[in-house]
Amino acid sequence: MELNLNIDPTQLPKDPDSAKRTIYVPPYRQRELDMLLQSLPHRSGEVAHSSTDSIYGRVPFSLLGKELVSHPIFQLTGKKHQLSFIYERYQGGTHTRKAHLMGAYWVVLRYLESLIERYQLVEVSPQTILAVVYATLLHDVGHYAHSHTFDIMEGVLPDHEWLTAQIIMHSELADILEFYGVSPLRVAELIDPSVNGLTHKEDELLLPLVSGSLDADKTDYIIRDARNLNVPLGINYDSIADCFVVVPWENKGKRLAIHSRWLAEVQAFLNARVELYQIGILNPDSRIMSEQLVAAVWRGMEVGALTRDPLEFWGLGDEALIDKLRGQYVGKTMPLETRELAEELYLGRSFPVVREISPIVREVFDNLVQLRGQFEQKKNLERRLAAALSTIVGIDIPTHHILISLPNPPKDFLKDLLVYSPNPAEGRETIESFAEASGMSSDVLLNRQTANQNVLIAAHPSVSDLLRQMDILMPVLLRALNETLDERES
Repeated sequence: MELNLNIDPTQLPKDPDSAKRTIYVPPYRQRELDMLLQSLPHRSGEVAHSSTDSIYGRVPFSLLGKELVSHPIFQLTGKKHQLSFIYERYQGGTHTRKAHLMGAYWVVLRYLESLIERYQLVEVSPQTILAVVYATLLHDVGHYAHSHTFDIMEGVLPDHEWLTAQIIMHSELADILEFYGVSPLRVAELIDPSVNGLTHKEDELLLPLVSGSLDADKTDYIIRDARNLNVPLGINYDSIADCFVVVPWENKGKRLAIHSRWLAEVQAFLNARVELYQIGILNPDSRIMSEQLVAAVWRGMEVGALTRDPLEFWGLGDEALIDKLRGQYVGKTMPLETRELAEELYLGRSFPVVREISPIVREVFDNLVQLRGQFEQKKNLERRLAAALSTIVGIDIPTHHILISLPNPPKDFLKDLLVYSPNPAEGRETIESFAEASGMSSDVLLNRQTANQNVLIAAHPSVSDLLRQMDILMPVLLRALNETLDERES
């Protein structure tokens, strides 16, 4: 029996995801796209080195990549844990920044490969592709030891993005990149645009792959952190890699957007990011151990026993820094406070938390978080608090035995995300913000980040039980805080 559906093929809907139908590419452009694919190290046919990753398997490198990852500057990242002290709570959290960099590099290769194969990067040069690839590979080489612990030392140490850009432009890494025809300045600009702006217009299109809400860095660390902390998030990087499309944007050229088909996967990714933020960044033990480390470093810097030179400080790995603070190296003698704090860290011991202050206690919480980015003012508050408590309880409480941990400011995960719908429903637009398309607002994600972001007050074990039992801490804290804020304004 013959089945005749009487369908006119010209009336069939077009498949917006078809790799070959997204845009017409004439033969001469096809050759250029083939060249773009061949600019990717794993598609070049000239793999000079490979590394086996615990998540992605074999990660290939070209001659340029081999020289970069073999250099001592890159190898130093293998001495620095991705999540600082989190391994004291989650035993699997020992992965290094080196593993993360190699993973992010592989993820960006997949992003670019997917975009090129779907003819989304018709007007991008191989030089841009290479700049994005190696900016991703090197984006954290300027990180200090112990993850983001020293971000709070604003005004004392420059941020790691700036330091990374300087290292790329002014070290042997620059010579290696230039030898293979890759501009060190262009790579540095993608990591820290404040260095010189983006001098190449086409770099703006692919900047979100290096620094954006769904960049290769975040994709890898969410997958890697979840795997190593044994947190079941169910995120597959392949589904994220295929979500990007290139769309025209407000007469300003083109931008990357998320295809509406992948909206649910991206929502899951953003939820996973918030969950990991709560598990890793907000972990009380890790936060307090970071404060212990900062206090030890600051005291060493105050007396001149520890360098304030950012490059010298950057050159210390996690273990080397702790050993130096413990006085294990020949050189200037570390002060007693520094050695005591470092010994506690060496033994894996964090100060007990004696009081938490939630955002619900609005006035106190808001006044405390005013000291974010005011590192020396926060140390002054800790000194005042320790001195006042010593007077009241009749026991000498050294300054470094009282620590205050302020929560990090929440991040807007949706600020640069657009969603593209080739056939939008009635009442919807072809291009919308992620919040409009998904119903997942920035406010919801911000609230989820801050709901349990308490201010933590910790004390040395010798006085922690006493301070818990005595109902004096909050009044003394308020008085010390007001004095500190008044001093700052005067």
